Amino acid sequence: MRGAVLLAALLVAPWLSAAEPPPAPVPTSQVPAHPQRPSLGSTAATTEPGYVELEAGGVFANDGFSTPVRFRFGLGRIAEAYVGFSPIVGVDQDGSTETGFGDTVLGGKIRFFESPDGDAAVEAFVKLPTADEDKGLGTGDTDAGFRFIASRAWGKNQFHFNLGGDFAGVPDATSNDARWTVSLMWARTFESRLGMYGELFVQFLPAASDENISTQWGVIYALNPSLVLDAGLNLGISDDAPDVQIRMGITKVLGKLFQPGPGGKRAATPAPAS
Repeated sequence: MRGAVLLAALLVAPWLSAAEPPPAPVPTSQVPAHPQRPSLGSTAATTEPGYVELEAGGVFANDGFSTPVRFRFGLGRIAEAYVGFSPIVGVDQDGSTETGFGDTVLGGKIRFFESPDGDAAVEAFVKLPTADEDKGLGTGDTDAGFRFIASRAWGKNQFHFNLGGDFAGVPDATSNDARWTVSLMWARTFESRLGMYGELFVQFLPAASDENISTQWGVIYALNPSLVLDAGLNLGISDDAPDVQIRMGITKVLGKLFQPGPGGKRAATPAPAS
């Protein structure tokens, strides 16, 4: 008798489990965004697997403006790809403003180290010269670059270190075309929605003895986990850096594009107020 009951239970169990309803999908408004803007550096965080994330805003200075837009795609638990461009760029020249479409950037990021308190990632990108060189909106060169990123959290404080370079005129670039970048960003979350950040940014072009040293301070506010607003003020320190830049914009998780494979998602060291 016991054998018959056991056999019946084994036969019925698959049908019972199959009849269980699938877990309810997570509302897009509850999927965490991982803003990389408006700072000049990046964090080791990547977009949630299977989701597409929008970053958009404006950069305003005394010599022009830009409207950077970036779509980021979560390819898996530790990787993302992105495409970025500026629909409108303006450059002041001889008392008039030239406007047009900006350059296009294609890139990707992958985390190669993870721990409970911090992560490390490498990012690579290519800039395509889609801006009008004759109007002074771009250089007309195809550039390529890389960036090493380390993120570390101490309590409510986060630190993000970037080290990298880009090379102008690829594939015809020479060592003199290299431009090196170092940045260090500090961020602190004051509550679940509000955060503040400060950044020191250094960019050096040896061929032209050009040193861009600036600092940036700003705030980030999350209306919900998937929608984050930002505003920042960039102040030039060196003579070659822009005097003042005002930056503002949003980061928004738009929705899921595909269902990622098994493996789950362990969020990287959080970006400010994300």
